Amino acid sequence: ELQAIVRKFNTVYNRRTLEEFEGYSPEEMHHMLHFPFSEGSPLEILPAGEDVLGKVPLYSLVRSLLEMVEDGGEPKLTAKGNLPVRMVRDLYNMKFLPEDPIERGIVKLASESDSLTITLARILAQLAGLIKKRHNKISLTAKGKKMLKNPSGLFRCILVSFSQRFNWSYFDAYGSGDIGQLGFAFSFVLLDRYGKQKKPFQFYADRYFRAFPDMVQTVRTGYIERDPNEMATRCYSLRTFERFMNYLGIIELDGHRLFRDEGKVKTTPLFHKIIRISPPGNKT
Repeated sequence: ELQAIVRKFNTVYNRRTLEEFEGYSPEEMHHMLHFPFSEGSPLEILPAGEDVLGKVPLYSLVRSLLEMVEDGGEPKLTAKGNLPVRMVRDLYNMKFLPEDPIERGIVKLASESDSLTITLARILAQLAGLIKKRHNKISLTAKGKKMLKNPSGLFRCILVSFSQRFNWSYFDAYGSGDIGQLGFAFSFVLLDRYGKQKKPFQFYADRYFRAFPDMVQTVRTGYIERDPNEMATRCYSLRTFERFMNYLGIIELDGHRLFRDEGKVKTTPLFHKIIRISPPGNKT
């Protein structure tokens, strides 16, 4: 009887609503953090066809990469293991994800390493098990061939790999690999709730760090001592908005403000075509 009472207490305790979690319970937040795509999570990836997913820049980039690999008959990689320069240029010229340094001529596209987004696409395809490298050649796996015929399945592979397998700190110098990536599903919750109108990056950062206050201290402030809160906000905004959600095409950015805080963001119609957020208490 005592054990039953304890279990009942724990259930009630874990299902209580918390303001800092936007009304979600510790149990729901546990799913968002550790099992974001499970039935117990408020986050759901909606099934969609090529007509919808073709508007997702990162999906289109990865899909085009897979198609080039398939058509190229196991393309040979460079000595450093990068994609062939011609393939890199052909992919970039599709303009799924233009990069400002390349567009302005600051960076010359001479190798895969010159493009952050193409490097990311190749890494995600590998992490998802869609391509493989053998004898310095690249080819599709059986899974990769199968996913090319399944748009919804391919998108899910890309999203899972990007959100859970790829280290978001790989392309920046903020140090902590957790800011933004830990609790990315909660950021979807915030955009679902507040994203109809343009709001500052700071608005979302404040709510994110209210839910995860200890994360602020994990950011690297650089050689010159800077305010950890300011740097944490910049780190969160860069990873969550400028990259993750922007690459998915589900947000509209009011200019790029990587080193300032006045940037604003809102959802695009695509957001609700590929993502559904259940209200608090709906999955418990």
